[in-house]
Amino acid sequence: MTPNMHLHLHLGECVHDFGPIYTFLLFSFERYNGLLKNIEANQKGGFESTMMKRFLVRTYIGSFIQSFVNHFLQFAIDFLHRISNSPDQLAALHSSFTASIFSLSDFVEYLLNPHHSALGCEPLPPSVFPIKLDQRIAICKGHYECLLEFYRHAYGSHNLFGHYSNCESNQIFVNNRIEKMKWISRLGQEYSSGSYFCAYYLENNSEDKAAFPGRILYLFQHLITINKTVITHTFAFVEWYSSYSSGSYWPMLNEDIEL
Repeated sequence: MTPNMHLHLHLGECVHDFGPIYTFLLFSFERYNGLLKNIEANQKGGFESTMMKRFLVRTYIGSFIQSFVNHFLQFAIDFLHRISNSPDQLAALHSSFTASIFSLSDFVEYLLNPHHSALGCEPLPPSVFPIKLDQRIAICKGHYECLLEFYRHAYGSHNLFGHYSNCESNQIFVNNRIEKMKWISRLGQEYSSGSYFCAYYLENNSEDKAAFPGRILYLFQHLITINKTVITHTFAFVEWYSSYSSGSYWPMLNEDIEL
């Protein structure tokens, strides 16, 4: 089965989700381009069949294993993930009892309407993340300060979260260990380090919304324990451009919104 034939099997879903024009580029060249290029073939014939089999196995093996989580013991699930090189990050990624269910319509509404506050926590679909994350590393001190300030603003309490170097017993410990991700996939688009974007914000003392362009420095996940529940936050650490394309002054350059 060739890639084009596989696309034909999903034309109905693709047209419904992405429209008739964008569909062909989306499936063949964007969404799975990274997986297809990483597949090794013997180049002796039957390339399409080999590539498609390897592609399907690599894409869905993590989800297949996780579907048996209610039937096997946890150590068996961990063992299968280990030997298949598909860590269980593809599943729920530290699901939280306090998190709400992901809603695509709400996501789009918050994306387009800057009057809605986007603060909060919700589990993203497993397809957003790569199957395997990088090893945990220590975030640099400057970026850690931004991370700590984000938690304080997002949860509305300056004293609730403590610095990892001097956290008090009545504070929530914010560790300095993160897991970087090479990419995430959202609404059919893949974002990685170096990707450009536009974010909508209300300008200072104004009801007018403006698109502020920026560039992603890196993507990462951070774990924090609140009320004995481990919550996973997914971040894009970005840099904002200091001026519009027309050269005018950027109104939110110095407002500490790095995260």
